[in-house]
Amino acid sequence: MLKRSEVVELRLKEAPISCQNTLRRAFSGDSSPRSAIKAMCLACTGYERAEIAACTGFSCPLWMYRPFQKGVEDEAEEG
Repeated sequence: MLKRSEVVELRLKEAPISCQNTLRRAFSGDSSPRSAIKAMCLACTGYERAEIAACTGFSCPLWMYRPFQKGVEDEAEEG
């Protein structure tokens, strides 16, 4: 069985460079809860910010707290 540190390193290697610092801080516990939620949402959506804003995972406990949602509902109402 892999150790946590080995799993974390594998996840970091899979992530785009632009997301690695966010993930690294979350994994180490050096981030705010908001940043940790951002890291989780990024990993869940394949590191696509637009997918986080458009997330339909309504049963996710973090759905109401997901980042990048400003303006998304406004645009949906206008269209």
